[in-house]
Amino acid sequence: EGTVHVREAEPISVLRDTDTDSLDLVYINSSHEYEATLAELRESQRAVTANGYIAGDDYKIVNGVIPAVHQFCAETDWRLAYLTLETHGRRSYALREAQ
Repeated sequence: EGTVHVREAEPISVLRDTDTDSLDLVYINSSHEYEATLAELRESQRAVTANGYIAGDDYKIVNGVIPAVHQFCAETDWRLAYLTLETHGRRSYALREAQ
């Protein structure tokens, strides 16, 4: 408890190797392509605990993050809980399962 583990590997590989309901937070910062981001969100859902968060960066129009996040929320009970408002436009987001 209270331990952070950092692993250097392809994000989807790390998520697939992670036990179900074992993480309080997953932070996604990878290719930002739609298909890859959506796959990472789906794998994160399995790995995150009931009260955990899935977060990521570059929530902006010029990549696939926004459409992937919106698609993921449309097909699950996860909702946008937080959105940062950095002036440089590279916003971060946090999702949480609806309670």
